[in-house]
Amino acid sequence: MSLLSDAVRREAFAEASRSRGEFYECLTARRDELFELVDAVLCADGAVKSPVDLTLLREHQRGHGAMYGGLNRGRIDVGKVRAMLAVGAEGNHPRAARIRAGCLITVTTRSRNPR
Repeated sequence: MSLLSDAVRREAFAEASRSRGEFYECLTARRDELFELVDAVLCADGAVKSPVDLTLLREHQRGHGAMYGGLNRGRIDVGKVRAMLAVGAEGNHPRAARIRAGCLITVTTRSRNPR
């Protein structure tokens, strides 16, 4: 039994669906593959140490070749992503709570040296 009312659950699902759709529109090349990679990152248990590990998760339904193609040739419209996130940063918009929660993904090709 859920502690949330049906209306609250429906609204949360609708907001998540809208956000996913808006993010998908920010992907310009190899969008399906990039979207699956983001899903896999968000659903992974713990830190992702290698992109290849993402291909083993259920959320990623493609092979290694598609993953490398998405990473090498995929494109993200950074301006659209910024605009999408900025909408929730002002006022009491539902996206503001997600931004404050710190749901950010850091992608780098440099190794990290913890000191």
